[in-house]
Amino acid sequence: TAWIGVPLQRSDRVIGCLCIFSLVPDSEYSPEVLRLLEILSGQISVALDNALLYEQAQRRLAQLENLNRISNLISASLDPEEVLAQVCQSVSLVGGGERSAIFLVDPDKGQIWMAYAHELSDEFVQANLSFSIAQEGRTHCLSTGQPDIFSDVRYSELDAGFRESLLKENILAMGDFPLTTPEGQIGYLSVYHNQAHKFRPEEEEILQTFASEAAIAVSNARLYARTDIALSRRVRQLSILEAVGRELAANLHS
Repeated sequence: TAWIGVPLQRSDRVIGCLCIFSLVPDSEYSPEVLRLLEILSGQISVALDNALLYEQAQRRLAQLENLNRISNLISASLDPEEVLAQVCQSVSLVGGGERSAIFLVDPDKGQIWMAYAHELSDEFVQANLSFSIAQEGRTHCLSTGQPDIFSDVRYSELDAGFRESLLKENILAMGDFPLTTPEGQIGYLSVYHNQAHKFRPEEEEILQTFASEAAIAVSNARLYARTDIALSRRVRQLSILEAVGRELAANLHS
């Protein structure tokens, strides 16, 4: 029957509202009650702000510990498939998101291809397996070098076909984070949420840091794989030359 509220305010922002309610018929709050609430709100604002800052610091510390542990894990492997799998499976531990995918650049074909998918349906994977690098709506984070965030894909300006495939997959929020190495960008990491999700600045920062470290691990694993293949081919060529040389040396008939 009656309600009175005052803002919980810090010097730079409002963090909430302190309210009291009455269930007594025909009740009324006096100006003295308002003044009391205003006095209380100042003390409560300080206490709440400190608690929120502490909670944020603890959350940040946990994220950094996870990031450090996972970065060491993915850097220890030189198997490209294993690195891709570890990156995608670790996204939820680092910065949230129920599902994820890694898209890599194929400069020879001028295309982007899905190198790994985590918790995504076969139908979604097939629909988004590859597309042109010139498709600006899908590669915007590569052209800007900055994360591309969509808090609610239902109201985004994404390509209609891509947006439809996201909604069919029950994905309502997503973020694309470029995979950047000293040699350039090799692709991007996509993080998907099942519900509309507002990415906090610290969340974007930790995910981009993770994407940058993942890019180095993926690049190193791919380089090792190419080097290993080239070395195996060279060893095989040398063994063939050695065998041919022995046969030639043993044959005395022209």
